[in-house]
Amino acid sequence: MFSPNFQSFLPVTRRKPGGSGKILLRQISFLSLILFYVLVLTPQAALAQATGTLEGWVTDAATGKALQGTEVVLKGTGMKAKAGKDGRFRIAEIPAGSYDAVVKFAFYKETVIQVTVSAGKLTQVDFELVEKVVEMQRIVVTATLTEKDIEDIPNAVEVITRQEIEEMGAETAADVLRESQGLSMQIGSGRSELVNIRGLNANQSLVLVDGRRLAAGFQNDIDLADFPLSSLERIEIVRGPNSALYGSEAVGGVINLITRQPSERTAGAVSLRFGQSRYGEARTPFIQGDLSGKKGRVGYSIAGGANRKDDYDRDKSTFFTDGDLTRQGQGTGQLSLDLADNQRLQAGLDYSEVDREGKRTQSSGDGIRTQDSKRRTAFLEYNAEPLNRMNLLLRGYQSHYQTNILVSSVATGEGQTAIAANQDTYRLDQDLYQIESRLSGNLLERHLLTGGADFRQEKARDNTVDKDVNNAAAFLQDELKIGQALMLVLGARFDHHSEFGSVLNPKAGFTYSLKDSFRIKGSYGGGFRAPNIFELYVNKDTPKNLVHANARLGSETARAYELGAEGQYRGVFGKVTVFKNDLKDMINTVQVGVDTIKAAALAAGGGGGGGGGGGQAAQTRPIFEYRNIDRAMTQGVELSAEIRLPLGFSLSEEATLMDTEDKATSQRLFNRPDWLNVAKLSYRNSGLGVKANLRAMSLGNQKFTRTQTIGGFTYWNLYAAKKIFGAFELYGGVNNIFNANPALSGATDGQRDTGTFFYLGLTAEYR
Repeated sequence: MFSPNFQSFLPVTRRKPGGSGKILLRQISFLSLILFYVLVLTPQAALAQATGTLEGWVTDAATGKALQGTEVVLKGTGMKAKAGKDGRFRIAEIPAGSYDAVVKFAFYKETVIQVTVSAGKLTQVDFELVEKVVEMQRIVVTATLTEKDIEDIPNAVEVITRQEIEEMGAETAADVLRESQGLSMQIGSGRSELVNIRGLNANQSLVLVDGRRLAAGFQNDIDLADFPLSSLERIEIVRGPNSALYGSEAVGGVINLITRQPSERTAGAVSLRFGQSRYGEARTPFIQGDLSGKKGRVGYSIAGGANRKDDYDRDKSTFFTDGDLTRQGQGTGQLSLDLADNQRLQAGLDYSEVDREGKRTQSSGDGIRTQDSKRRTAFLEYNAEPLNRMNLLLRGYQSHYQTNILVSSVATGEGQTAIAANQDTYRLDQDLYQIESRLSGNLLERHLLTGGADFRQEKARDNTVDKDVNNAAAFLQDELKIGQALMLVLGARFDHHSEFGSVLNPKAGFTYSLKDSFRIKGSYGGGFRAPNIFELYVNKDTPKNLVHANARLGSETARAYELGAEGQYRGVFGKVTVFKNDLKDMINTVQVGVDTIKAAALAAGGGGGGGGGGGQAAQTRPIFEYRNIDRAMTQGVELSAEIRLPLGFSLSEEATLMDTEDKATSQRLFNRPDWLNVAKLSYRNSGLGVKANLRAMSLGNQKFTRTQTIGGFTYWNLYAAKKIFGAFELYGGVNNIFNANPALSGATDGQRDTGTFFYLGLTAEYR
């Protein structure tokens, strides 16, 4: 047998007494050098001959600015590098061959370039990244509770991106939604701004923040003017019933206000603005800002804003002001912690405060109405992917709303009657607590199943009532892909309410792609609205009328259908959708009697003098009770089109033609325009850093009362902005350019406007 003798390779040395250890050490060292050369240096030299190096720069395509921290990945190899401060990256020792080099960076479109690396050579490639905000938001979550391309969703969906919000010159969520398809604004109690979707009542539409419900406000309304824009990333609007996923209130649709989440790199902005009307009224100083980023496993996002809007009064012939003095502030914060691969814990707190003060004319006299409202939400949620292609959500949150309202006596002009005495302050506290779980996962490749359960408790306390109601629910949804062309969405939700009982709501929809550029969509869904605490338990006693609550109320229900087609060809996009909503058991007031009250009761403490005796004048007022009686119908056609024009211009049009009917009277529903239209001409030049748009918002005729019809009117708005000094943007605009006055069309207090409004602002941004 052969046995290697390493001794033969070593120099022959005559051993000396006591020197054997030194000789052995020299022999081992010599052997180690040989092994190091054979095992390490030789392969490395060979490897250097078989590998190459990739390097280059990553910059912003519009500004040329270096994008530090950008990660460049060679797909399929696990090899990657981050760009330095100057935007330069370098990946060494790449085996020779062809690769897809992928670059992903927050707020920029993913870029892929095929590169060929040659052995022993340097390959140069540069990446110029384009901002994502230039493209329309395509991925939405509200319609199906899973991330879905907007083209695949059967429902009518609209996404308003952060860029579009900024280019409206809007101050609140109400300003943004006013320019959305199929939505019309309605003025509620206390001049709150509410939204109707496809002609349905404001309380039949569900408003969410990041998928979370909110405690209802005064008169159980969600005032969209209470939501500033400092923390908003985008708004997703799903038109049509969605109670099969969300439960009560999602009859007309769902509006999801999605906030800015912690980002992978530091990003932020600050914006200052001032505006006023052509009459020198409604002066509005405005400031807002946001900051987000990540440090190790911890991400953060904070945002805040404050503004003040002076009162305004275009019609000086009346005592009341057309718009209240409004002070508004908001702050939000979120923290996220990456626990492990595909696991995240997130918590957040939102707080906002709105104070309003304005003159009012009431049946009990004229006065100054002040209202201060506070809203607070806290949440904790856990997201994970327990198995491949599965997503788990566990979440709990609490939402609180508080308002204090006082109408004070005030001296009035000739012909006016002051309110006799200060009224007691009305205080309302509403709380909502919810815990929920949701799991989504693929089954047999073709099915994407989503199931979940939630429990909700709502509490209301005011000067006369302290009540709470509970709701428990479970739902299941299946997104089924059949071939390459057809997708079905099937689902149902079961709700059990502590007061009116149980209800099951189904939904079904499809998307059929005839070609990549043309799709047919249809859906059917059920919706319901549970009676709120005020309708169930709270009597409303005013000099004008007495309204009794009704603890025996059931839920309102709806069935809706829609069918549409959409497509695009080169720079042209078009869409048409027909819809119909049938509602029954709608909750409304029914007169059940007449009450007689004395004048003294109308103005307590208001007499003074005159001596006792003498009869007191009496006045009658109707007595109403809430009941499930009404049936109604809304139907219509939605038309959308957009065309990309040369030289950076684009033109879009969104029109809704609508018919409504109160089945009890065979008349149109009140405050529902028979048509809505939003037209927009846009211009963008990234090289010059210039963007601008001209928008026209039109409303058709509305039935205001049984005998009064409001004529249609149009607002023209202008916006323009210019990038300066790299990180700064100067912007300004004019709302209601031609000073349209809805009051001239027959509108009353609820429809009044500031008149032509000018604003100018400056934004500093680091993205």
